[in-house]
Amino acid sequence: MKTPGPLAMALMVNFLASAVFCQSVTSQGSTGAVPDNILYRAFFHQVTIWKGFADKEVAHGIFNGPAARHYQVVAGLTAGEKAVVRSISVDCEATLANITGQRSQLTAPYRAASMASQIRMPPSVAQQVSYLDAQRAAALSGHLQQLKSAFATSRFEVLDAFIRKTMQFSRSPATSIK
Repeated sequence: MKTPGPLAMALMVNFLASAVFCQSVTSQGSTGAVPDNILYRAFFHQVTIWKGFADKEVAHGIFNGPAARHYQVVAGLTAGEKAVVRSISVDCEATLANITGQRSQLTAPYRAASMASQIRMPPSVAQQVSYLDAQRAAALSGHLQQLKSAFATSRFEVLDAFIRKTMQFSRSPATSIK
């Protein structure tokens, strides 16, 4: 399979930027805001995805292309702020992936068994899972604090307003596609 050329990559990134990642949130409803842990988890993940797009641009000889500049342009970040956001996001993703991997290994023997015969996890395993869940929440909170600390208060407020305006979440249940 042929990989897309530099022009196709640039067009795809520009399309994704406008079609998916920068839509205003209009369907949040009046029931309240999305909690910070969910909001920033999604943001950190999205920044990491855009970094992957930027890495692909560089691999195709496009330096400082649309994906590389995405958050700098749409969120009005300086080059230094963009670098901080990327660094914290990538570190958060790696930390959370490590915790998720540990949790998955721990629960793997019980997933298939519990579906077939209603076997429950032993209390010791459930306690370890709870510990990993707490570790995950602490890691996410710590990365959010790093982000807040890295920005001047007024600049973090600008970034936070951008994130709250552009991150989009569905409040309807998932349905299967048939």
